[in-house]
Amino acid sequence: GEAGMDGVQAAAADEGDLQALPAVEQAFAAAERQLQIYGPRLQAKYGAAMKLCSFAVVSVGFERILWRRVH
Repeated sequence: GEAGMDGVQAAAADEGDLQALPAVEQAFAAAERQLQIYGPRLQAKYGAAMKLCSFAVVSVGFERILWRRVH
């Protein structure tokens, strides 16, 4: 709903077009802020034994899942 499209449109949309939507960009920004908090905590707890690889994941309704690796 926040993306301004229905399920059929979301399912048919190009991934790049979806990622460019303001609502999706805002959701990715929020996910990346959370990773900035939790990533260092996990690294501090598990140390070098853990090879942390972080991804931000955003859902566009029930139809699409988008993700982006966060360094």
